Amino acid sequence: FAAGPTAKVLIHELATELPKCWLIDIGSFVDPFCGPPTRGHQRGFPASEVKTTNRMEFSHTVITRFNLARDPGKNENEEWLKKRLLLLERFTYPSLVGQTNQDFEWLILCDITTPEFVRSKLQDLADGFPSMRVEYFDSSLDLPEEERSTGNNGWMDRADPDVLRRLIHCPHEWIITTRLDSDDAVHETFIESIQSHALPKKELLNIKNGYRWAEGRVAPFAHKSNPFLSLVELSSELKTVFHNSHGQITDDFPVRHIENGNLWMIVCHSGNVSNRLGTRATSVPESDASGFQLNVKIPFQDVIEVSLA
Repeated sequence: FAAGPTAKVLIHELATELPKCWLIDIGSFVDPFCGPPTRGHQRGFPASEVKTTNRMEFSHTVITRFNLARDPGKNENEEWLKKRLLLLERFTYPSLVGQTNQDFEWLILCDITTPEFVRSKLQDLADGFPSMRVEYFDSSLDLPEEERSTGNNGWMDRADPDVLRRLIHCPHEWIITTRLDSDDAVHETFIESIQSHALPKKELLNIKNGYRWAEGRVAPFAHKSNPFLSLVELSSELKTVFHNSHGQITDDFPVRHIENGNLWMIVCHSGNVSNRLGTRATSVPESDASGFQLNVKIPFQDVIEVSLA
């Protein structure tokens, strides 16, 4: 409870650090954070509703590339697509549905050649999660002329900003775009952490610590330029976090590292050859990594083999 200017300042700062607590204010001190006037009555609300003290107005879009023009044949392989859907359902989808802060949009990008069974499944998922939006377009046309039909993975490394400007909703002056691969997961406080650290200046936010997952076990992992980066920028100058690959975009913008827990999970499987848990890693059962909302009803054995054979 807060009554009196000093008490209210202190309890507001405490609430931003402890998002699962409740703040009950008497009076009008927190009007700027609540929206409608509170004078004359008492109001209780979760701390997750309290905006950061910088009062920054922003939009937040999480971008996932699900089925775009990539290696020839892969995005048309039915077995591969079914496995990717299972990965999305077991890891990515439930981790976003379970976010403590739902003030974001999840944009899933697909090529127009995406088969009907994938479109139908994605629509079913979107029907159950209002923050999710699926867009289809001819992603092959966004490769440079010399790279088309060569197998060069243009959308894997970078995105066409003109396409994303058409697809992303930017009602505010500032926008945050966040990377999230379709086979990875984030902690339930991931979105909340990003937004609480966002400032009105162009920079990358890198939540440094997370986990690697393999065969039902996880191991702590840190990465200074990981595939969960967020870019804060002016909407009028939109480039998005896919301006460059996650390994190279840190050369393009200043980076601020955030260390407040293990808030992301890279899933290692046979279709993701660039990630391995590592024989030296100290791993624990996936159930020990609480707060990721994984859909354990889907056996992990069903998704770790993602083959094109």
